[in-house]
Amino acid sequence: MEMRDLGDTGPKKSWWQQKRQPLVMLGAILAAGLVIAGLNALGADDGGSSEPEPPSDVEVRLQCEQWVDEQLKSPSTAEHSGQTVTSRGEDSWEVHGVVDSQNGFGAMVRTPWSCVIRLEDDVWRGSASLYE
Repeated sequence: MEMRDLGDTGPKKSWWQQKRQPLVMLGAILAAGLVIAGLNALGADDGGSSEPEPPSDVEVRLQCEQWVDEQLKSPSTAEHSGQTVTSRGEDSWEVHGVVDSQNGFGAMVRTPWSCVIRLEDDVWRGSASLYE
């Protein structure tokens, strides 16, 4: 009888045992890629100047609306409309609008307002005036 060497016929490896090392490597590569992408997003440098972007008209308008609301009898009822934002130079604006809100008697009244606002060292400065 002839005997042939069939090689290692030890216990068969499961699918997980066969694929574990490549899957672990793939997971490590994906995790490293996510960490690098996250760090790049947090510290992204546009290669330009380090000057912060100027505030948008929306940010200016919202700050003025907040100052107007602080002067109302019922700020939770405030509905702003008709706002116009006009630049008065670098980091300075003038905003006009109207607000509908309840007065002290609960009646809805429309009040025009204006606001002069500027940004100094990341702090809003200015004031809003109601024309009653």
